[in-house]
Amino acid sequence: MQRNPNLDGEMLEAIVTAIGAINAPITWRSVITATAQVTGAVYTRQALSNHPAVTSAYAKRKRHLSAETRTRPRSKAMRETKKATDLNAAEIKSLRMAVWKYEEVLIRIISNAQALNISEEQLLRPLPACDQSLGGKKQ
Repeated sequence: MQRNPNLDGEMLEAIVTAIGAINAPITWRSVITATAQVTGAVYTRQALSNHPAVTSAYAKRKRHLSAETRTRPRSKAMRETKKATDLNAAEIKSLRMAVWKYEEVLIRIISNAQALNISEEQLLRPLPACDQSLGGKKQ
């Protein structure tokens, strides 16, 4: 078996470009196949991973494809589910903000009541009954 030529700068640049063009899930086998198409020689994973440019291009492409897969739902049902989930998350966030504002108002009311010597029991006692026959209005 004949030995493959050493990888020089020009060949490494072509390999890095080929790695950047891989669209399928990236594996070392796909890198070896892409390298064979570009250089005409089959190099092993060990031979390719000895070059920092190749390993960094592999890692960068793997991260890019991984992030792309996470952000892009594959089917219509998944897209609709993601949209509904995003809407629910936005609604939850707005409800949490409303609760936070109400808590702030409640604290302010209790603080003001204490400053006026009104007890918490007086604040929390039920409202007096109103005469329903008059439509809730006092005479």
